[in-house]
Amino acid sequence: MSPFEHQRNKKSLLTRIADYFISTRCIVVCSMLVVVLGVVYVVETNAVSGKGYTMKELERTVRILQEDTQKIELSVAGLSASKQLRVQATRLGFQPQKTVQYIATAPAAVARR
Repeated sequence: MSPFEHQRNKKSLLTRIADYFISTRCIVVCSMLVVVLGVVYVVETNAVSGKGYTMKELERTVRILQEDTQKIELSVAGLSASKQLRVQATRLGFQPQKTVQYIATAPAAVARR
């Protein structure tokens, strides 16, 4: 094979490769690839936004539950303090009052300038 024929075969190989990439088959395959990637992108974006919404809802629920827990803890602390006070008073010999009498006092005098 002469160098000229080898050069001609090389060009024809390059020409065939170029023709293939410009052919309609390649254009169709590339177009289908773009469409498939677009669909995948839309589906993934939708899934991520859905998970973001779910996450916000769960964070809101956690915040509400934490607030409720604090309210319950304060209530338990108040009830415990009252119970402890009664126990301590009984231990010290105090007795619960059966009747309560209120005394009315005169209005307080306040100095003015």
